[in-house]
Amino acid sequence: MNLIIVESPAKAKTIKNFLGKGYEVIASKGHIRDLPKSRFGITLDEESGHLVPTYSVAKENAAIVKEIKALAKKADTIYIATDEDREGEAIGWHIAHAMKKDPATLPRIVFHEITKTAIKHALESARTLDMDMINAQQARRMLDRVVGYKLSPLLASKIQKGLSGGRVQSSTLKLVVDREREIQAFIPVEYWSIDTVFKKNIDANLIVHKGDKITKMTIENKEQALAIEKSVNADNFIISKIETKERKSATPPPFMTSTLQQTASSKLGFTPKRTMMIAQSLYEGVKTPDGTSGVITYMRTDSLNLANEAVNGVRDVIESRFGKKYLPKDPKVYTKKSKGAQEAHEAIRPTMLSFTPEVAQSFLKADEIKLYRLIYERFMACQMEDARFEQQSIIFTGKENEYRASGRKLIFDGFYAVTGAEDKDKLLPTLTKGDKAETQSVKPEQHFTEPPARYSEAKIRI
Repeated sequence: MNLIIVESPAKAKTIKNFLGKGYEVIASKGHIRDLPKSRFGITLDEESGHLVPTYSVAKENAAIVKEIKALAKKADTIYIATDEDREGEAIGWHIAHAMKKDPATLPRIVFHEITKTAIKHALESARTLDMDMINAQQARRMLDRVVGYKLSPLLASKIQKGLSGGRVQSSTLKLVVDREREIQAFIPVEYWSIDTVFKKNIDANLIVHKGDKITKMTIENKEQALAIEKSVNADNFIISKIETKERKSATPPPFMTSTLQQTASSKLGFTPKRTMMIAQSLYEGVKTPDGTSGVITYMRTDSLNLANEAVNGVRDVIESRFGKKYLPKDPKVYTKKSKGAQEAHEAIRPTMLSFTPEVAQSFLKADEIKLYRLIYERFMACQMEDARFEQQSIIFTGKENEYRASGRKLIFDGFYAVTGAEDKDKLLPTLTKGDKAETQSVKPEQHFTEPPARYSEAKIRI
């Protein structure tokens, strides 16, 4: 018998269905060892100067550790199959120690999707536990303990009972407080615009008055605004310039964790926590026409990498559904500039292109289908052609004033064929350079600058 140890029961069930007899799959249900709750649990090695953690199995984890140990005694091979991130690597290391096994001797398998093919490939490509990742996690955990263990009692005694502090939460609190202070200290500044419509319902922006460029904050008060209004009403305008340029709207990159949370918040109204809960279920396994399977790749990632096989597959789908003109000559490659990005991971994408949102509607819950559609369509969109627009610009010139009117027309929808266009076309009428132009309405409008917005839950996580 071979034993595979994962983190979640749902994942264990899905993998067990793929492997059948000869394999046992058990879930650790997260961390099974940690720093003790009742004491600091960290000592200083005086010779090396290193901090040394002391780990223990919590009482609530004793039963699962006992079960893992019992299965391990019967197993020919024990595979560590926890998540491929710092926490997952450390959980695997702790599991090995809890079983009293040498972590270096246990095969470590990783997969970015829970499909039969991916699990088979992982078993054929086992590696050892990554001590660099494990040490990074231990350092973070000890920092959490050092900061929280020392700061929380101080906050509770000096400010309010029950208050706590921590490495991440205290830094985040500072961001929130700094933003709130910005808002409280903000003093609104008055400014005016001259909202002007030329005949044929052409909205235009004032860009020059008496030789001076006009920006958002140029017109400071009502007196200036009324003087400009009078000047505009007395002016005679001609169409001095008509310009048309082609512009592109670039395809969006595939999702990583932060952008999925942000987009799900703005488009679906999901909290980041809700988004990750739904994504977890889609990753660990849901019902499909071919049985239970994970339908998206691992959802905790800061990578924009995509597997070549997946990219080739979606390119075939794009050509089949939309035709060759929607398919770029070469696959699109996205990279993240952050030094800390874990590029061994993949971006978040569907694992089975045949499991379209239309098919998925018969198998997924309402919120699951909403998030799955977002992921599926973003993956398709990221490998399609850019959308193209015809950008229009008309300049109206008078003796003292100059206006610009802008419009645009979609000439090729590209990836919008999947995602839909964000903005509607704003078309300008056909006009001739040199023709006279008359204003239809000229209206001064008062405005005030606004303070920075408070952080939303999604924004503060980015």
